[in-house]
Amino acid sequence: MPRRPATRDAALLVRLAAGDDAAWERLDRRYRPALLRYAGSLGRPGVVDREDVVQEVLVRAHRELRAGFVPDHLSAWLHRMVRNAAIDAVRARARRPADPLDDHPVAAAGSGPDVVILRRERLRRVIDDVAALPDAQRVALVARAVDGRPVSEVAGELGISEAAVGMAVRRARENLIRAENARDADCEAVRPSLHRAHDRGTRTTEAARAHLQVCSACRAYRRDLRRLDRRLRALTPPLVPVLGLLGGGAGAAGVGAKSALVVGTAALVGVSGGVLVLAEHRVGPGGPAPATIDSYFVGTHDLRRGGRLPEGSTVVTARVRIPSGVPAPGTVRSVALRCPAGMRTAQWLQLPVEHAPSRELQDLSSGGSGGSDLGGRAVVLRFPSTRLPHPVSFSEGVLCRRPDRSGSLVRDPRPTRRGETPMVTTAGSHMVHVRPGGVMTGTLMGHEPVSVLRITPGGTWSRVASDNREIRGWVLTNGLRPR
Repeated sequence: MPRRPATRDAALLVRLAAGDDAAWERLDRRYRPALLRYAGSLGRPGVVDREDVVQEVLVRAHRELRAGFVPDHLSAWLHRMVRNAAIDAVRARARRPADPLDDHPVAAAGSGPDVVILRRERLRRVIDDVAALPDAQRVALVARAVDGRPVSEVAGELGISEAAVGMAVRRARENLIRAENARDADCEAVRPSLHRAHDRGTRTTEAARAHLQVCSACRAYRRDLRRLDRRLRALTPPLVPVLGLLGGGAGAAGVGAKSALVVGTAALVGVSGGVLVLAEHRVGPGGPAPATIDSYFVGTHDLRRGGRLPEGSTVVTARVRIPSGVPAPGTVRSVALRCPAGMRTAQWLQLPVEHAPSRELQDLSSGGSGGSDLGGRAVVLRFPSTRLPHPVSFSEGVLCRRPDRSGSLVRDPRPTRRGETPMVTTAGSHMVHVRPGGVMTGTLMGHEPVSVLRITPGGTWSRVASDNREIRGWVLTNGLRPR
């Protein structure tokens, strides 16, 4: 996907490395909203606190950038850190005890054995809540609220600004209050909210998400809701095997065979190497978006999950399962998502996840890695032949767009201006550089219309402007053709 040019951040990174905290504040305002949206798209409600994840990432990023580290592309680096932090948060939550003890108010006075026990239990829970805080929040809170150390000293120890210390302490206190209130919440008051969110397929309330973190009974209730729906879906007709969708032979469908399994009559999902399609969905114009969609495909702002898809847009999603073991000899695990006739792939969609994928597949199952590039009729993810001890299930999605007369997939493409040459990229992705052969600043998808601004004397490199108005830089001329 196209990336924002890194040159806009270069001056701020230099100032930050020189100790200018105002530069960091500008970077924070520039990237925090997008990182929050991205973190929210990576996990189901109640699994990951997106604000905690982003705050922890920004604290680490501030420390490394302040030390002089310069990433090749700041936006991609930050998004990668958020993704890894979200996966770590899911794994950490999975390792927590599943049956927290019930909490009770502590008597205001008295020193009997029952009061002492309750006070000790309350203290133990506070210690557990503090230990569960992100590292930066925990260190900052203990240093300020317990040790009474000055802000400047804590900022120096953590390698962040004094303002960031204050924010970390505030967030830590808010999380502790939320955890305590969540324990005290009545399950009968929380469960209607869980049922409404499950029924509508939306995010539940913040209070309910906090309660789920500490209440094993309500987590079991939510699992029962999902288990019941899976049983009901089992009443639908079985999956239909369709052969040869990926260009394979006429082998039998099933584990280890080159085959495709689809639901419905229009086969838009293909698999091979034993991968199974559990469900396939297509959402057309006017339907709800299953994930956040970039603004240049839908309008002036990103389309949030649940928003209505505009005309010319279709989303294809698939729930797939990779069985345990290894694929059959001569086969490759893969998933292909194909657009309807007359449409082209525009964006991989980060669908919500409930559980962290295995380490071997986490990079691939979140979209894009190891697969074909955007811009064509279909995209393909190919997975390694790693032996899996257990089956892995996950969801993938792609946005399909109907191109306009120029071949552009964006909602408001940049027109070619006087003195510029209209061209289009060839199939596959194309790296964009700040200068010929220099640092990469973005990527163009295949079949994307561009305007050539100028060409190097030898004709090897062309300076182009992308149709989505986001990318401007140098690409190899042999990756372009006339429109």
